[in-house]
Amino acid sequence: MKMPPCDWAEDDRYAAEKRALSNLFHRMHSPNFRPPTAPGLTDSETFVLLHIGMAAGGGADIRPSQLARHARMTPSALSQTLKRLEEKGCIVRTRAEGDSRSVSIDVTEKGSELIEQARRLRNDAYSALLDYLGPRDVAELTRVLGRIADFAEQMRKAKQAAGTDGQTPQSVQKPVPQPAPQPSQPAQERR
Repeated sequence: MKMPPCDWAEDDRYAAEKRALSNLFHRMHSPNFRPPTAPGLTDSETFVLLHIGMAAGGGADIRPSQLARHARMTPSALSQTLKRLEEKGCIVRTRAEGDSRSVSIDVTEKGSELIEQARRLRNDAYSALLDYLGPRDVAELTRVLGRIADFAEQMRKAKQAAGTDGQTPQSVQKPVPQPAPQPSQPAQERR
């Protein structure tokens, strides 16, 4: 199903840019743009298994509550994903002695193999993207995405200070834009 484009006000000074960004974000959200998954796993299963692998690699005792925070998932979504990973033989969940509410997560041999495959696939995908872009565009992309992440963090803090988790109310001060460093070469000369 094709969605209609966002209807930006024509008198909006950024209307054309908003349309272009909206279209680009929509294209990037397509299944073709997602990082590769481990064989036989969904996006979310691969994502969670990689997070478990990172925690296990650091020698940490892995608890679902910590994993949910780290993976930025709700506890119920994480619980469903862990259940599927356990059914597929990738992890084992064990209840702690003396505390039936406490659960630890251990990666199985199959899970370890899938973690390595997923890491390799994602590494290859990122390398291909970086090769395609070239060093100058990678540096520019990194700089711009860093600014977008800074903006998002400022908005999160503003919402938190205003006591709202949803839409930004009119009373929340928008972050003050910082001047961007000017690129040293015109865009067509990069690459």
